[in-house]
Amino acid sequence: MRCWTAKSPAVLANPALLFSLCVIRPGSTREKYVLEQLDPPLKERFEVDADEVLNANSEEDELQSPDIGLLNHKNAACVLSMLKTRYLAGKMYTMADPLLVAINPFKDLGNATKKWIDYYRTAPNIAETEPHVFRVARAALSNLEDYNKSQTIIVSGESGAGKTEATKQVMRYFASNGSGDSRIQEAIMAGNPLLESFGNAKTIRNNNSSRFGRFMQLTLSSEKGILYGAITNFLLEKVRLVSQEPNERSFHVIYQLLKGADDEMKSKYHLRKMEEYVFLTARSGGCFDIDGVDDKKDFEELKQCFAAMELPSENESSVYSILSGVLLIGNTKITPHEMQGVPDAAHVSTESLNILKEAGGLLFVDPTRLAQEVLRKHTKVGNQMLEGPRTFREADMMVKSVAKHVYDKLFGWLVGFP
Repeated sequence: MRCWTAKSPAVLANPALLFSLCVIRPGSTREKYVLEQLDPPLKERFEVDADEVLNANSEEDELQSPDIGLLNHKNAACVLSMLKTRYLAGKMYTMADPLLVAINPFKDLGNATKKWIDYYRTAPNIAETEPHVFRVARAALSNLEDYNKSQTIIVSGESGAGKTEATKQVMRYFASNGSGDSRIQEAIMAGNPLLESFGNAKTIRNNNSSRFGRFMQLTLSSEKGILYGAITNFLLEKVRLVSQEPNERSFHVIYQLLKGADDEMKSKYHLRKMEEYVFLTARSGGCFDIDGVDDKKDFEELKQCFAAMELPSENESSVYSILSGVLLIGNTKITPHEMQGVPDAAHVSTESLNILKEAGGLLFVDPTRLAQEVLRKHTKVGNQMLEGPRTFREADMMVKSVAKHVYDKLFGWLVGFP
């Protein structure tokens, strides 16, 4: 009789295995099992407590059924074994009806094309098709029309699991599902690259990691596709704008702008070289590129997104100006200096003061007022309002807070743009 255990020699030597497949040998009792490893094979027998042993399914073909629910034994080891077998056979999707389990292959399997969309949309019996994101999307649309009730699709997983791509595939299925107003569908689909540009970044584990959460509401029709869409964003990782871990980047749009801007844009928006921005280098050491990613090309795609959204040219220009401003303000060098009885009062050189004011102009705020707010604070004592210098740490925090707050507001405005 076959079984699984986490107490085998193989797992003890390599905990990443989690479980190893074994066979129960003579000499076993109710309390103790005598086991022999089958995978990886090991002739030496060993004993484990009975409660450390899990049932294994018979030598059935784990590729035969795509649904975890149809397994005889559904313990963690059996489920992981099935997922692994399917994944190694090129099947990244497995059903746990009504859930879909997806394992990121980190490569294009060619299973998200228009041909695949048409197949899942026209399949006579969707329950007999292979597990896929398109199958879930079709089920949601069918339930919406059959029961006249709103449907919810939750895309969840750890960083790098493939949530962004799964969401785009769902959107693509809905958008290609009819012949409604093409402008509406184009504008909604254009939102995906925009969200990725402003809300995604390179991390250690994922070159295109979403650094925010989103709640999307769509009005759908099987005949006309997407009729209306709205996105609510939350929990944007604002701190990434001002600080990144080594080998990580800030938000994609920063590098797209700095690499994609022509000489006229560089002059108009006061753009510097990437290595000259403190926010991009202070902690990370300067990670500017992603293998296989062309930021300059992505910048052109971003501009096309703005056009599809019908974003006015003056607003687009303001976006670039604000991006430049939130980067430049980080170059304000603040040092401690004794002033008005404060031993570590914030002090900036003439050069840094000019940078701070230059950033203020790019952010469309009064440059002098911005400098005053960064360096000076007001404290109410009784009925009096007292003004005094900030400490250099307070001023540094203020600079970063301004950058993060403005970027957050810019992101929210773009997401909610009509």
